[in-house]
Amino acid sequence: NIGNFIATNAWLNLGLGLLFIFFAFWMFGIINVNVTGALLSKTDQAGQSAKNAYIGSIILGVAFAITSFSCTVPVVGMLLVVAASGTANGFFTSLFGMIVYGIVFAFPFVILSLFPSSLDRLPRSGIWMEKLKVVFGFIELAAAVKFLWVPDLEWGIGLLPRSIVLGLFLLIGVALILYLFGVYSFQGNINGKPKTGFIGTIITLLVLLPVGLSISNPPTYHYSGLPRLVDEIIETMVPPPPTEDEIAIKEGWFVDDYDGALEKAKQESKPLFIDFTGVYCANCRVMERRIFPLDNIQSQFDKMVLARLYVDKKDSLSSVFAQMQFERYKTATQPYYVILDPEDESTIVDTGGYMPSGFEYFLSRGIDRYYGTKNK
Repeated sequence: NIGNFIATNAWLNLGLGLLFIFFAFWMFGIINVNVTGALLSKTDQAGQSAKNAYIGSIILGVAFAITSFSCTVPVVGMLLVVAASGTANGFFTSLFGMIVYGIVFAFPFVILSLFPSSLDRLPRSGIWMEKLKVVFGFIELAAAVKFLWVPDLEWGIGLLPRSIVLGLFLLIGVALILYLFGVYSFQGNINGKPKTGFIGTIITLLVLLPVGLSISNPPTYHYSGLPRLVDEIIETMVPPPPTEDEIAIKEGWFVDDYDGALEKAKQESKPLFIDFTGVYCANCRVMERRIFPLDNIQSQFDKMVLARLYVDKKDSLSSVFAQMQFERYKTATQPYYVILDPEDESTIVDTGGYMPSGFEYFLSRGIDRYYGTKNK
């Protein structure tokens, strides 16, 4: 529920989007506000004057954290973006990322404490550090776009549909490449011409490739040949396709129509398959695109009546479906899949989460139980 709130609350996402734009301008040097100067000075003085060495070390550590605030925001911010997807995969990815980030951040200082003479051989900060900050600024802008399309979608403004969001990611990536090649600079006049960032350019192009493939495939703006991990990341960062539900209805799905699906299942004496899904659920999108169209899955779907129920839209139907899922199955996980007996609405089988490898077995188990019971 907390994940869903973070992923779907329009005001929270608007605030985060504006905050990330502020951080991006800070990285670019467009905004130059020393918000930590006085706090850093007081903290550093307290650490230097502390009588207890352990307390002094802790206070100086806090001072260092304040000093490095503008450098740590991009990394922690991107992990926050992943966590805001509202999925278990996003949560564990963020947890793992923070663990790795903490270890990597602390490692150099542990080594320096063991070998203090190596401090003299460290490279001094210069233009490379400024370029790194600007690169992080572009990452901040991309993160801001991810947050800003949520209120746009929730309020029905229509300024940031899937195609425009993908286009903005391409624009940000191209601007970053031009910066890395020295076409323009945020630092003004610098001593010496900086080296072209070939490695950064290659990495940026690799990131932009799936974005470009997606935007070149209207009307869904989804490229089906992407690796699963890449597909998951893109679906976390962009709004859902505008025509996805229309395609599902043409394929025979009952979208947000539980009563209609139940009635048809009774008429045709078929089990009812329910897909509890969400607008902001990246794993739902990946399952519905990569797994549902498979021939072996489609052959199982042909034996059932299919219903897709959204639980995170800001309307009364979604509230009803979310309450139904929680009261019946004691979970708010999406995706969540259920096969019902339409006669008494009893659950034959149910399962939750992202399950590409075991989904066919789940369907066949429910179908076998339904038809096995009816044949007795």
